[in-house]
Amino acid sequence: MLPLISWNGYTDFIENRSVPYRDIVSKYGIRDAVTLRNLAVYLMTNIGRLTSISNLKKTFDVSQDKIENYASALLETYLVHRVPKFSWSLKRSLRERFKIYAVDTGLRNRVAFSFSEDSGWLVENVVLNHLQRQFEEIYFESTSGEIDFVVKEGVGLTQRIQVWYADPADTDIPERELRCWTGSKTSHEEARPSRTDRIRNILITNDLEKELALGETKVECLPVILFLLGK
Repeated sequence: MLPLISWNGYTDFIENRSVPYRDIVSKYGIRDAVTLRNLAVYLMTNIGRLTSISNLKKTFDVSQDKIENYASALLETYLVHRVPKFSWSLKRSLRERFKIYAVDTGLRNRVAFSFSEDSGWLVENVVLNHLQRQFEEIYFESTSGEIDFVVKEGVGLTQRIQVWYADPADTDIPERELRCWTGSKTSHEEARPSRTDRIRNILITNDLEKELALGETKVECLPVILFLLGK
């Protein structure tokens, strides 16, 4: 599985002579090409981590307008995805921190500043890319415990997905991976109690396949390959 998620799609490096890089600089009139490149490398290195415009502004010591424009350029040219925090309030969702994922994991691995395989983050990224092909509204949720992805269709949530990619021999699921289902009610449950029984809860694993009963909540443990095949 790991080779497939590590070298997927085009792998042209984001540097001065590459086509994607030149296109972004030209199309958006980028003057500070070094900061643009560093921002792209930083975001692709930190896939799945929480960040914000304010944090990026401090990291690169540039104005908020500049970091917003450069981040927008990377989003609009489909180098990265932005996953916002879920809230029934759009205003609140826009104010919260967000997560960034790479559109192409092969390109990400060419430019990322990393000293490990990052297999867990890469699988999470592949799951997000798979969901993006099917659904328009994808968020993460963080109240009693973080849920990697929640899918909203129409006026309700239909899936809650947590990614736990561990050694195939490891069948003991860490408590932190279950906390999102065993903790106190999340904000969307409190706001839409009549809809929670329709939500499909999935824990994506390396090789573990079974069903968990966590109180009144049923959670499917599903190997990532089966999830990607549409089970």
